[in-house]
Formats: sequence, structure tokens, C-alpha cells
Amino acid sequence: YKEDRLIIKEYFDGHILLPNNMVIARSDIYDEYCDWLFGILKELECNEKYYEIREKQRYAAYSAELLTSFFFIKNLQKYRVKIVDYELLA
Repeated sequence: YKEDRLIIKEYFDGHILLPNNMVIARSDIYDEYCDWLFGILKELECNEKYYEIREKQRYAAYSAELLTSFFFIKNLQKYRVKIVDYELLA
């Protein structure tokens, strides 16, 4: 996704993360998100460096968390995104 290069650099240099990978969306939005995300993760698996670190870390899962945040932040104007925080009960 070469068209995202500039905006993704700004995103990774920033301080925004929407953790937990919880997505509730209409099926068309969810399909677009999944096609985009899993296309990137598939390319990631083909990368030689991935094989060097995949056993030591949750690399794919961590990448998916970052990419999920980026996808919805990038599309804030396109979709109505609601960010819901939660409170842990003691």
C-alpha cells in the first residue's frame, strides 16, 4: 500500500494506539479491513526477517494491533469510528 507511506510514517511517529483488536463493523467495512490487514500480514510472513523473530515474539499479533489502529485512524473521515474505553474492575 504505497499510497499510505507518508501517513503511516506520521502514525508510527505519533502517540495513538487503539489496543485490543476489537472491531465491530458492517460486513462491507469489516471485509475491507480484513482484506487490507491479512494482505499485509501475509506479506509479512514472506519476509525473511519475520522467520528470525517469530518464535521469540508475538510479532504477527503485535503488528496486527498496530495496523488495526492505523486502518481506522486513517479512515476516520470515511467511517464513523467510535473509540470505546473500558474500566477494569478491581
